[in-house]
Amino acid sequence: MSRKNHARGLASLAGAFAVTALLAVSALSAQAANPTTTPLAAEAEEVDLMATVVSVDVPSRTVVLQNDEGKQAKVRVGDGVQRLDEIKPGDKIKLRYFESVAIDLRRNSKAKPSAVAEQVTERAPASQLPAGLVARQVTVTTEVTAIDLKKNTVTLKGPNGGLHTVAAKKPDTQAALKKLKKGDLIDITYTEAMAAEVTKP
Repeated sequence: MSRKNHARGLASLAGAFAVTALLAVSALSAQAANPTTTPLAAEAEEVDLMATVVSVDVPSRTVVLQNDEGKQAKVRVGDGVQRLDEIKPGDKIKLRYFESVAIDLRRNSKAKPSAVAEQVTERAPASQLPAGLVARQVTVTTEVTAIDLKKNTVTLKGPNGGLHTVAAKKPDTQAALKKLKKGDLIDITYTEAMAAEVTKP
């Protein structure tokens, strides 16, 4: 996961004005916990960013943010965000973006390839400064159709029957390929969360 991708995620999610991503991630992870799976690989990364509000256009629901390096970005705030009129130029917005991918092997499962998505959204009460959180988790169950240990690749069949060949680039992921066999079911869980809170100068 590159910083460029993180920046893109921040730009797209900043308007959600989310407050503590870790709480949302914990809640989703607890819901997704499955005693019949074995962890194969996992990767997570977190980015913190402080931005200053340059301008707010309530009718068009757009906010211009500027980081410490002076770079600006115009963000369209979704209709689900309330109290936009309380945010003023000069306000500071603390952003936290979290992203993770977990790969688990299902044991003795008769499940079929599928996809499940969950989302958590919360807002600060009206008595506090605008803040909130948004977290999303998608779990895709895929079936192993082929493994090539020489090329470190695995071919997976998704929920729609399509085949996707994935290359394992990291040593721990390559080692995980040796634990797989044709017909195994793998859960791939992607978690993305954004938190933000407004502070007055």
